[in-house]
Amino acid sequence: MADKQTFPRIPSSNWWTLREQFRKTLPTGSGVTTSYLKSLLGLTSDQAARNLISPLRQLGLLDENSMPTALANDWRTDGKYPEATRQMLEKVYPSELRELFSGPDIDRQRLEAWFMGTGLGQKTAKDSASMFLLLNETAPRSGEELKKNTNRKKDGQVTAKKRRTANTIVASKAPAEATPPIQVPIAGSDNSLRPSTNDSWGKQLSLHIDLQIHIAPEATAEQIDHIFASIAKYIPLPTREE
Repeated sequence: MADKQTFPRIPSSNWWTLREQFRKTLPTGSGVTTSYLKSLLGLTSDQAARNLISPLRQLGLLDENSMPTALANDWRTDGKYPEATRQMLEKVYPSELRELFSGPDIDRQRLEAWFMGTGLGQKTAKDSASMFLLLNETAPRSGEELKKNTNRKKDGQVTAKKRRTANTIVASKAPAEATPPIQVPIAGSDNSLRPSTNDSWGKQLSLHIDLQIHIAPEATAEQIDHIFASIAKYIPLPTREE
């Protein structure tokens, strides 16, 4: 069985960040190493950096010693960028793919389906299609544009975080669901001995009232009796018939 064909996959943000750095200065000495890529791109592991070196070599931007090539020098130059990416497309991708999908209006779904047809998994096919579309961009993105996109992304993340926080606060302050009123039987009223709307008599809620009564020392016994008579009149005790 023939070996599955592999295609380069480099995230767009890494692609443009690396090109912007190459525009400032081409790496010399040890070339593009794992530590170079980790530091430049903010990668968290050596493996993540090694995963980028292979496609950079496959595209012809690095030689076997990971040193920038003449193509890399053209790639970092705005005026030569379209020709450099054209050479990469011809170097890596079959003519069938380049003939089926060209120009600015490429159908991404059909493109991903083509890569899956070569035996790639869905995620790998999606990433391979993204790389192909990236190489079909004829105009390079400027450093200023990249900075704006980065700031816009950060602003969007902050806005989303604020929105989530606001939603959490609103939810925490939302009023509790209203509880249906409870009817308590009162002696002498129309609803005497009527069960509460939430329960039966067997589980009826009790009503407890605490009163604080301040009586002046000079009050007479008759006045005190009158006070308690008034309380009994306006706050009758619940009764229940057997």
